[in-house]
Amino acid sequence: MANVNTTSWQENLVLCIDSINYRVSIGDNQGCTSLSNVDGEIFVDHTIPAPPSPRCASVQTNGNVILTWVAPVDTGMRFGNYTIYKSSSINGPYVPVTTISNYNTLTYTDAGANAQAASIFYFMTTQTDCGQEISPGSDTLQTIKVDVFNNNGVAVITWNPLHNPELATATQNYAVYKEYPLGTWSVIGSTTAPVYQWFDTINV
Repeated sequence: MANVNTTSWQENLVLCIDSINYRVSIGDNQGCTSLSNVDGEIFVDHTIPAPPSPRCASVQTNGNVILTWVAPVDTGMRFGNYTIYKSSSINGPYVPVTTISNYNTLTYTDAGANAQAASIFYFMTTQTDCGQEISPGSDTLQTIKVDVFNNNGVAVITWNPLHNPELATATQNYAVYKEYPLGTWSVIGSTTAPVYQWFDTINV
């Protein structure tokens, strides 16, 4: 009786989620072929995706916040969604604001955020549509909250950084704007991080 050795084959698959079947065959010099049974598995890519890269959080005069980010590199894992989270404290708790299912969407307006009254903290995640894997959280951005007080005729203007330390992609320079007269804005100076203060002498 002849011996039949057990053999194996390994294939590196690049896919998202799919069912794949296999079978094997061996031919004979008589012209016949012996086919195996069919067997398969469901294969899922469980690679952890990268998060988006939040870059800007712009407070509008009505308190809404416009968020802008850079998409993570698409590795073919069949993008699922971005989720935006926010909190009134850097330490949380954070709640989801919205889920965005379009990979090419790179901005979102958080209506009713009321960021004129207080800073808001935002971060984002990416989820794949393969194994539903979720990325680590992105950098957390804090909306810039300006506070002004009158020190004997000198306006003392202070604010918080967008990110601490500043994002590597940021210019590191903060422009200071002044509205006077009403409806007319002009740049009156600039500072370089980590200076988050400006003085303006008011002539009255």
